[in-house]
Amino acid sequence: MSRRILVFVAGAVAALMGPVNRQEPAQDSPRDWFLRVQHEVYEAALPLEVPDLVVAYRFSHEMVPDRQERYFAIQRIRSSGLTFPGVLKATVIRPRGTSIQRQAISLRKAHPADSVVEVVSRLSVTRETVDTDRCQAILSQVNRLSGVQVSVPRGDMFMVDSPVHQFRLNIGSLEMAATLAGEGTPLVQWADRTHQLLLGCLPAR
Repeated sequence: MSRRILVFVAGAVAALMGPVNRQEPAQDSPRDWFLRVQHEVYEAALPLEVPDLVVAYRFSHEMVPDRQERYFAIQRIRSSGLTFPGVLKATVIRPRGTSIQRQAISLRKAHPADSVVEVVSRLSVTRETVDTDRCQAILSQVNRLSGVQVSVPRGDMFMVDSPVHQFRLNIGSLEMAATLAGEGTPLVQWADRTHQLLLGCLPAR
């Protein structure tokens, strides 16, 4: 008898309170979503971790979605399981039309249920590869890299609204990952010049 009374009382209270409003957690805006997953997007579309790496470079600007990214990777060419000094290739990946960031944000708006992998698969980019036989600038720029100074910035300096330059290097005994903000450092200048020279080795588009 007491159990029936409790069930009745609980039902009456629920009826008085009416339907419970369950609020789903707010979804990120497409822009906020990109800022949260940008490393995954860029590493899938413009990878810094590649086999037989000499140097990889990626440029992006988080605060300027329409600024196009820049990317190249220089790798050793493997033949019969071996690599040889000076036998290199360079891969340049460029967004088609708008930047990768802008494309990803637009795709998120159009397909909000898509995973990062699905968004990346819809990105429009061109991927072109050239070797040292067709582009002597690859080897000359790699040789120049050994003379580029990399300085550690002061700890009390910070950059606001700056472009980001990311590097992976594997040359001789040096393995290094670096992220530099701003422009004008010797390594960034080297990357900018290398990118220009590589573009000059590719067919005009």
